[in-house]
Amino acid sequence: MDQLAPLYNSTNKDRFFHFGESRRLLSDSDMLTILQRMLSTLNIDKLADIALTVLGERLTVTGFEIHAPEQGYAAGLAGVYHRQLEAPHHIEPHISISYRFAHRPSNHEQRLLHELHDCIVAPLAHAMGHARLATMATKDHLTGLGNRASFDDALHRLISHAKRNNNRFGLVVLDMDRFKAINDEYGHQEGDKVLINVARAISDCLRDTDFAFRFGGDEFCCLIEQADQKSMLCIAQRIRRAMESYPLLVKHRVSCSIGVSLYREGDSSESLFERADLALYQLKEAHYNSVESA
Repeated sequence: MDQLAPLYNSTNKDRFFHFGESRRLLSDSDMLTILQRMLSTLNIDKLADIALTVLGERLTVTGFEIHAPEQGYAAGLAGVYHRQLEAPHHIEPHISISYRFAHRPSNHEQRLLHELHDCIVAPLAHAMGHARLATMATKDHLTGLGNRASFDDALHRLISHAKRNNNRFGLVVLDMDRFKAINDEYGHQEGDKVLINVARAISDCLRDTDFAFRFGGDEFCCLIEQADQKSMLCIAQRIRRAMESYPLLVKHRVSCSIGVSLYREGDSSESLFERADLALYQLKEAHYNSVESA
């Protein structure tokens, strides 16, 4: 893929090269209108659509990718050429946008891209930061799975959807067996590694449409869309067997007890969870490393 020559001012890396006022391609009115459109939302999906529209009105840009530390975002379609521009450091360091073109842009188009980039990069960077904070608020910091708050939100959405469309879904509640003994004998750092491996084993067993959460401590939950009794038990057994393929979990003889329940008409989030939780703890009282449905 061709890489086009940059138009940066080499004496100041924090700002793009600007032509004199008389040679600017965008008028003050154009820039103000673009900024007003770009400042209308902090939702990254909506803002990306606005940015694509702004670019598409003036250039043959087909899409773009935002590159940020431990974060990325892509919008639009693939292109024949791409042009990557950095965000000025006083706006957001270490962020860049790679613009994709339908054909090789002319010098005029490259100049215009720089001016448009100056208008849209700050709002996009701020939206990325907002999305990052929103993600942090719904993720378990240790395992990367959804946290308790995101579980509650997802469960309420699925129940609401099930009531409207008569769709069935299932809940998996998983509790690790004898996890406290690992912490006591090997320390909490080793215990954290075990939890991370358990989270990976669970994620490996789910479909793209399913969701996994760390409910708290050594307890995990999964929400399974379009589920029936057979598929729920298959997923639960697959999770239990997956733990036998992780060396760290094998080393510590990690096992789990799993309770599952299917949504029934009239269920609340509490009644659905209580059935799966009751099935799990009946197993805990009887024996470990098994699956029970309710």
